[in-house]
Amino acid sequence: MNDIKPCLCGAMPAVERKTVVTDYEEELPVEKWKCPRCAEKELPFLDAREWGEKGEGSSCLRAWNRIADEPDYRRRTLKYNEHGVCVDEPYKTYEWRDKKRFSNHVTAIFYLDNGMYYYCYDYWYKDGGAGRGLWIGDPCFPSMAAAKKHAAKKLSGKRREIAGIAKELLLDPAQKELF
Repeated sequence: MNDIKPCLCGAMPAVERKTVVTDYEEELPVEKWKCPRCAEKELPFLDAREWGEKGEGSSCLRAWNRIADEPDYRRRTLKYNEHGVCVDEPYKTYEWRDKKRFSNHVTAIFYLDNGMYYYCYDYWYKDGGAGRGLWIGDPCFPSMAAAKKHAAKKLSGKRREIAGIAKELLLDPAQKELF
């Protein structure tokens, strides 16, 4: 998969390289890929190291190949780290915490970028949970309502016990206090 796709306009990406120092005092090579013709086709600086046993390429190569064919891709204005995870301030956060067991929680965090909405989530209920940050390849939604509906569906599918909580937290227009 080390083949680089050309942009939809036919141009090959221009690559800017530099080295950053991580939180662990490690030097990390990063690259920023962008189309020299299309102003909107640009990625932030991403990890340039090859990974995978089968030569799957670097994070930036995979991200570029994902957006190269997209006719309506818009440059992200949120801040991302070298792994492609958003580190910017959220637009809106919805959170539920159990009053009896404070460790039980459901959180959905929404971001607004270029008029599109993105989300990530985190939950813990009784003996298990999961979470994920907003990655540069996550889907976007044209409205907050569409993003909330998708987030509620995604969280409902993760664990049966939190399905009702997620739906009421994200889809109930009154946003009344839960439990």
